Amino acid sequence: MREQEEMKGSDFAYQLIQELALDSERTLNEQNIKYLNRIFLVRPFWKDSITPDGQLTRRLIKVGDYKEFPNSVRLQNGEIFDYSSPIDTPILMAELIEWYRDEEKKQELHPIVLAAMLHYKFVRIHPFDDGNGRISRLLINYVMLKNNLPPIIIKTNDKRNYLAALNKADAGDIESFIKYIAEQLIWSLETSIKAAKGESLDEPGDLDKKIKLLKQKLNSSEEKVKITKSKESILNTFNINIEPIFSFDSDIWYKPAITLSGGEAQILCIYMSILSEKYVLLFDEPTTGLDETNFKRLLSILKILKKQKLIIITSHDKRLSEVCDYLYLIKDYTIVRN
Repeated sequence: MREQEEMKGSDFAYQLIQELALDSERTLNEQNIKYLNRIFLVRPFWKDSITPDGQLTRRLIKVGDYKEFPNSVRLQNGEIFDYSSPIDTPILMAELIEWYRDEEKKQELHPIVLAAMLHYKFVRIHPFDDGNGRISRLLINYVMLKNNLPPIIIKTNDKRNYLAALNKADAGDIESFIKYIAEQLIWSLETSIKAAKGESLDEPGDLDKKIKLLKQKLNSSEEKVKITKSKESILNTFNINIEPIFSFDSDIWYKPAITLSGGEAQILCIYMSILSEKYVLLFDEPTTGLDETNFKRLLSILKILKKQKLIIITSHDKRLSEVCDYLYLIKDYTIVRN
């Protein structure tokens, strides 16, 4: 439930950033950033944490407030990396906003440089107990949108390169991080051009691999288990089999609707259908506008869903018969054959 609330919060937070960027009478301030944190995290919760001496602990995460305890992280090499202290955080955040406003007025920095530096400075402070990464990415897109540039997406499967660029910045090479952000802008511009031309925006990725592995897992199961259809069994199937597919391809949740491909839009619709917890799903011409790649994705997901839900499909696409247990031919509003 919490993940669903945060997903909705992400969409609302992006809309807020869009409105703020387009409003020439308003500028970025600490209240905006704190409000974004409240939107993302929804409500207080408990989370595993690390003490300054590297011990594991649990801490109540407050929303919309700067951190009260150190939020150090353990690096892959075992070392503890310390962000700004709770005492310094309010001062550093005030200085960050003042720096940004000054640079915005001077207009001497290229938007890419300004966005990258704002992002990096915010990450180094890490002002909140949770949600810092999501807010830092929104801050980049605030600068992008304010300068009439497309939003930048730091893709999940490129996280290693992103962290490597951040590490170089920590070592004093901020130019490498600026270059990385510039490369992501180029990708966004190319994607926008493809969208304007009506071309497919899909890229070969791990989503297809996950669907393939899931199919293999289902097909290789020798033991057939009879499951009684219920709300609990449906949610269990979703949590185990469906959610990992969608959560991995989380980049699509941050894309403006106009840039979504037909396949991505269809996937989002299916996701929302699942979240509704309905026993019956109705799809009207679900393959319209889909390329072959997204058709196969849709087919794979339907095969999983049909094990727990009643799915009714109206379509002229005969290929969908592969997932159907019963076929009905309708002519002039009348069933003529089944």
